[in-house]
Amino acid sequence: MDGTLLNTDKQISKRNYEAMVTCSKQGIRFIYATARPPRAVRLLLPEELLHSGSFIYYNGAYIHCNYTGI
Repeated sequence: MDGTLLNTDKQISKRNYEAMVTCSKQGIRFIYATARPPRAVRLLLPEELLHSGSFIYYNGAYIHCNYTGI
Protein backbone atom coordinates (compact mmCIF):
# COMPACT_ATOMS: atom_id res chain seq x y z
CA MET A 1 0.00 0.00 0.00
CA ASP A 2 2.50 2.52 -1.19
CA GLY A 3 2.62 4.50 -4.41
CA THR A 4 1.60 1.34 -6.25
CA LEU A 5 -1.96 1.56 -4.94
CA LEU A 6 -2.21 4.94 -3.24
CA ASN A 7 -1.76 8.29 -4.95
CA THR A 8 0.18 11.22 -3.48
CA ASP A 9 -2.84 12.12 -1.34
CA LYS A 10 -2.74 8.59 0.16
CA GLN A 11 -6.01 7.71 -1.52
CA ILE A 12 -7.02 5.05 -4.02
CA SER A 13 -7.87 6.60 -7.35
CA LYS A 14 -11.39 6.14 -8.69
CA ARG A 15 -10.01 4.07 -11.55
CA ASN A 16 -8.10 1.71 -9.24
CA TYR A 17 -11.04 1.44 -6.87
CA GLU A 18 -13.47 0.53 -9.64
CA ALA A 19 -11.04 -2.01 -11.09
CA MET A 20 -10.55 -3.65 -7.71
CA VAL A 21 -14.28 -3.83 -6.98
CA THR A 22 -14.88 -5.36 -10.43
CA CYS A 23 -12.14 -7.94 -9.87
CA SER A 24 -13.45 -8.74 -6.41
CA LYS A 25 -16.94 -9.36 -7.78
CA GLN A 26 -15.40 -11.81 -10.26
CA GLY A 27 -13.87 -13.78 -7.39
CA ILE A 28 -10.34 -12.45 -7.59
CA ARG A 29 -8.72 -12.27 -4.18
CA PHE A 30 -6.25 -9.62 -3.11
CA ILE A 31 -3.29 -9.64 -0.78
CA TYR A 32 -2.49 -6.21 0.60
CA ALA A 33 1.09 -5.92 1.82
CA THR A 34 2.28 -2.93 3.76
CA ALA A 35 4.59 -1.74 6.49
CA ARG A 36 1.61 0.06 8.01
CA PRO A 37 -0.33 -1.13 11.08
CA PRO A 38 -3.91 -2.41 10.75
CA ARG A 39 -5.41 0.83 12.12
CA ALA A 40 -3.78 2.85 9.34
CA VAL A 41 -5.03 0.47 6.66
CA ARG A 42 -8.59 0.74 7.99
CA LEU A 43 -8.35 4.51 7.54
CA LEU A 44 -6.96 4.29 4.00
CA LEU A 45 -9.08 1.56 2.41
CA PRO A 46 -12.80 1.84 1.69
CA GLU A 47 -14.97 -0.65 3.59
CA GLU A 48 -15.67 -2.76 0.48
CA LEU A 49 -11.97 -3.39 -0.05
CA LEU A 50 -11.30 -4.27 3.58
CA HIS A 51 -13.25 -7.48 3.01
CA SER A 52 -11.84 -8.30 -0.42
CA GLY A 53 -8.54 -9.76 0.57
CA SER A 54 -5.92 -10.79 3.05
CA PHE A 55 -3.46 -8.47 4.72
CA ILE A 56 0.23 -8.46 5.52
CA TYR A 57 1.03 -5.73 8.04
CA TYR A 58 4.27 -4.46 9.58
CA ASN A 59 6.37 -5.79 6.67
CA GLY A 60 5.22 -9.33 7.36
CA ALA A 61 5.23 -9.36 11.16
CA TYR A 62 1.43 -9.69 11.31
CA ILE A 63 -0.78 -11.47 8.77
CA HIS A 64 -4.57 -11.67 8.65
CA CYS A 65 -6.43 -13.74 6.07
CA ASN A 66 -10.15 -12.99 5.59
CA TYR A 67 -10.60 -16.30 3.78
CA THR A 68 -9.01 -18.76 6.18
CA GLY A 69 -9.40 -16.77 9.40
CA ILE A 70 -5.69 -17.12 10.10
